[in-house]
Parts: sequence; structure tokens; C-alpha cells
Amino acid sequence: MKQCSKLFSEVFDSHCGGIVRTCSCGIITFNCIDRGFYDEGELDALLKKQKVNPELYRAVDYTVTTMTFSGIEIVNGCSCDTARKAEEFIRINARLLAVYLRGYADELRKQAANIDV
Repeated sequence: MKQCSKLFSEVFDSHCGGIVRTCSCGIITFNCIDRGFYDEGELDALLKKQKVNPELYRAVDYTVTTMTFSGIEIVNGCSCDTARKAEEFIRINARLLAVYLRGYADELRKQAANIDV
């Protein structure tokens, strides 16, 4: 599985991290090392759930971080491939997006010019 680029991760970084995060795809990623941050029995319960359903629970040995794209939270490194697909969409449509953004900026400039200050 190919991941999104470092640049994409940095630009869309949500600046949120923690011991457990749920990706927009439903996969739950959790830190399996830092026991001190969990309530009694919480980590053991996650580890048991992972054994039963390894496609839905993902254990990592680092702080779980996320990015936000188009209003959804994506866990960095998640196997769902959502971040890579989003980045691919941007790259494939870069020229069209640039045309759109220029037009949108023109509209905003016109609106701003009509505001009395």
C-alpha cells in the first residue's frame, strides 16, 4: 500500500494526536506501548478486540496522529488509502483547481472592493 506524501500530511495535518483515533473509514488505531495513558483495562480491551478483528483495530508503537481533508479525519498511516486517493485527486486536477482558485480569488477581491470600511 502506497501512502500519501509527507507534504500532503504536513499541509493537512490536524495537529491532533493521542493514544486512540478512529479514521473516517472506521479503522481504530491505538498506541499499544504507553499503558500509563489508558484507564484500567482499556488497553487490554483494545488488544483483545484487535485479536478478534484485526482489520478494524490497528496497534502502533507511537502517538496516533491525524490529518483533516474535506471535513473528514484521516489517521496517518491508515490502511484505508483515503489520504493517498485525496492527494492523487489534487495532483490529477491541479490545473483545474488552479483555474478555479484564481476565479474564486477574483470573486473575493470584487466582494472586498464593494465593502465600505
